[in-house]
Amino acid sequence: MAYRTTVLLPRGVAWGLRAVCAGCVLLSAALWWFAGDAPISCAVATVILLGVSGPLALSRGRIEVDDEHLRLKLVPLFTKTVPRHEIVAVEPAEVDPWRDFHGFGYRLTGAGRIGFVFRRGPAVRVSTRDGRTYVISDPAADELLAALR
Repeated sequence: MAYRTTVLLPRGVAWGLRAVCAGCVLLSAALWWFAGDAPISCAVATVILLGVSGPLALSRGRIEVDDEHLRLKLVPLFTKTVPRHEIVAVEPAEVDPWRDFHGFGYRLTGAGRIGFVFRRGPAVRVSTRDGRTYVISDPAADELLAALR
C-alpha cells in the first residue's frame, strides 16, 4: 500500500451529526410510546430515522492509494475506486468544503467535479481521462500527492 489515511469530519460537525442521531433515537422512542398501536408504521419510521442518521453520525473518510487504484471510501456507506491508469494529472490545491462543495463528505457538483472533502485546508486535485476532477482534502496532502505521482 503506497498510501493510506483516515480523515474525520471537524469536531463540531461530528458532534452535530451525533446530536441529530440522538434526536432520532428519542423521536423513535416517542413514536413507539405514543403510536405503539400502529407497529408497522413505527417500525418503518424507526428504520428510516436510524438508517439515515446512524451512518451519517459514524461516517469518516478513508483514502487509499496502491499501485493500481485510488480508493475513496466514505465509511460505512460506499467506496469509489479510480484506476491509476485513468489519472492524467495530480496537483496540490486548497479547499473550503462549504465554499467549494456546499458541505462535507463525497460531494458531486456537476460538470464532472467531485469533492472528497472533510476539512478546510490542503488538498489534491486529481484529473481523469473521462474529464472528472476529484478534489481530495487531506492534512497530509503532500504525501498523497507523492503517492499519486
